[in-house]
Amino acid sequence: MFFPRYQFAGILAALSFVIATNVCADESPDLDPGSDPIITPFLTPGQNIIDVMQDGASNQVLGWQLGTQNVGDVSQLGAGNSTELWQSGALNAASVLQDGDDNTASVRQSGELNQATVIQIGFGNDALIFQEGLNNTSTVEQYGNQLRTNIWQWGTGNSTNVVQQ
Repeated sequence: MFFPRYQFAGILAALSFVIATNVCADESPDLDPGSDPIITPFLTPGQNIIDVMQDGASNQVLGWQLGTQNVGDVSQLGAGNSTELWQSGALNAASVLQDGDDNTASVRQSGELNQATVIQIGFGNDALIFQEGLNNTSTVEQYGNQLRTNIWQWGTGNSTNVVQQ
């Protein structure tokens, strides 16, 4: 479900989540889709922050942060990229950088002090990270095309680092 750009501010303030897309239903195609306005820092009532930057066409971001003091950062360059960030609990941090086309990433964290980083350069890459518990860290770096990653961590103090080229 996507809303025209002029409706974002009121809807986001009431529901405390972020939905971003840089191609809206009421928008006609233009020659430079990367110049369209986007949603940038948004503060939710639980002192959660999601920072979104998109450049390209048909990029989407969906983020929920229901706990307190969670931070999400998303940058998407290229076209057809999609990101989901769900964070609950407290003091979780997630960062997603996707440069290329048709990349997807999903980060879902619960608990406290969990950190997840996804960097995908290329096209057709997927990454999925679930973390539950306390003080878990995951990093996924994918440089190339059509690379896949799945990470699940439960408990305390788990650490995973995946680099694929």
